[in-house]
Amino acid sequence: MKSILSTVLLTGILFGVCTTAMAETSDTATVEIWNCTLNDGKTMDDVATANGKWVKFMNANVEGGDIQSFGQTAMVGDQGSFLYIDVFPDMKAWIAGKAAIDSAEGKALEAELNKVASCTSNSLYLSTEH
Repeated sequence: MKSILSTVLLTGILFGVCTTAMAETSDTATVEIWNCTLNDGKTMDDVATANGKWVKFMNANVEGGDIQSFGQTAMVGDQGSFLYIDVFPDMKAWIAGKAAIDSAEGKALEAELNKVASCTSNSLYLSTEH
């Protein structure tokens, strides 16, 4: 319960800061990047299957949808990890997505994602098209 309360509080603070400090326009998006490694015996095909379910769920449960996700793998350099790059149309959609993932169906999808990969860190960005 403490975890849920902390998440809701942090989300509210982030929303307030981001909406007042950075005005989002049609040229911007909220981008969350996760740094992950495959779990033993899992493949990027397993990641794509689980992540595809996540994208479908998010677009069905976040008003307006338009949420995209990309799996990024290195062609040169450290090939032991990969990135999830989740693109939300705005901060409001990101917050709604966090709320949706707290549902029973969302938690089941998150557990499925955790079976295929372990993610050690993430960052949230305001991305601007130039």
